[in-house]
Amino acid sequence: MNPTKLNTAILGRTALVIAPAALLLAGGKVSLACYSFYGVLAVILLWDIFRHRHLHPIALMIACLPMLVLLRGRFFYSGPLCYFGLALAQAPLEDWRQLRRNRLVLSLLIGMLVYWLATFAYVGSYYENYRALELAMAATAIYLLGQHRLYLRPALLAFVFSALGVALSLLPAGAMIIDGVPVFRLGLARVEGRSIGNPIVLGTNLAMALLLTLTGSGAWLGLDRRPRLRLLLQLALAVCLLLTTSRGSWGTTLICACVILCTEPRQRPKLLLGAIAVVLIGAALMAFTHDNTLTSYIDRTFTGESSLTKLTTGRDKMWESFPAAFSDAPFFGHGPGTSLAAGRIYFGRNLIYHALYLQVGVELGTFGLVCLFTFLYVLAVKAWRFYRLTGDPVGLVGAIGYMALGLSIPAFDAASGCLLGLGLIASDLSRFVIVSQAPAVPYVVRPLRVVTAEQ
Repeated sequence: MNPTKLNTAILGRTALVIAPAALLLAGGKVSLACYSFYGVLAVILLWDIFRHRHLHPIALMIACLPMLVLLRGRFFYSGPLCYFGLALAQAPLEDWRQLRRNRLVLSLLIGMLVYWLATFAYVGSYYENYRALELAMAATAIYLLGQHRLYLRPALLAFVFSALGVALSLLPAGAMIIDGVPVFRLGLARVEGRSIGNPIVLGTNLAMALLLTLTGSGAWLGLDRRPRLRLLLQLALAVCLLLTTSRGSWGTTLICACVILCTEPRQRPKLLLGAIAVVLIGAALMAFTHDNTLTSYIDRTFTGESSLTKLTTGRDKMWESFPAAFSDAPFFGHGPGTSLAAGRIYFGRNLIYHALYLQVGVELGTFGLVCLFTFLYVLAVKAWRFYRLTGDPVGLVGAIGYMALGLSIPAFDAASGCLLGLGLIASDLSRFVIVSQAPAVPYVVRPLRVVTAEQ
């Protein structure tokens, strides 16, 4: 198969899984959507495994991730881990050998497994820090597909359409009534009497999808020669991202857009025009929608009159209490899985420390922070080398995007893992860089003999 052509088989499989579930969800039939999604996904995965199509299941898992994490709470909470585990277990042996040679990816897998096992042993809860395994598996899946661009490109493109499909399927649910006030945040809905979704998770998926359409003019999606489709997707994704009101996702997108702005000079006019378009779209949404949720979140974020508590939705208390929590257990922390208990003690709320660096610092102390910053430093260095050698900033977008996301959420989940996986792709330079060697026996350049007419 021509490697420049798009593998439509993965797009077709994704449509079979996502489309019926999205239509049922839009119609308010969330239970049927769960049965349809998980059932069809399982059948296609098993069929591909039976036919020894080892890479199709991994690509399909990445493509279906937005719907997978949305429906998990209503049907099968362990679904992402089980399905990812099944897809990765049957990956080609050569890919696993390649993975074992990459110490950065191997350290992520082993580190997250040890972290979850230590949490289970310390607090006795199976679900505490459970999503750290999903982070490692999603990032590993992206890394493994990085060896096969024929599969990675359609998987990422299908991921973009899936994220957009999930967002559109939640629009008919409208606003939720919270404390007697209607609140509309795309990604959070009440269907069949129960709430589903999380605006932060959907915002993370939409942010990654939007960044993929921007990086390299959509080359990682195969859209670099389809500007109209790319522009249409960018506008739709930007509007949906605004409607999530997830300011952590907004910030991550802005930071990564600045990375693209600095590393891809040809993109600067497009990015500036896109920023103007987003501002105009946001102003139109604020002016013509009856719900004032978006207006309130934008006011809190961009007006100078907002207090720090409103700006961070109360998370400033977590950062203020962190020095006290850290100083009480500076070396090895309060123990894995104790973030919730520490939150009750140090800032008086029944919440975990809602940031990657805070959670690791509270639970694992200096030891954990040293391990985390060492991993992120190596990741950033490799991403920078990848950019210097190839001119492709995708590794920097993934690495810096994950670091920025960790400022607002714990970033131990599959959605964050996909963003981290983009950074891990850049950790193996031998895949994309052709090394030219000098000949073994150097030749001697001798001057030409000039023959004149007299000779």
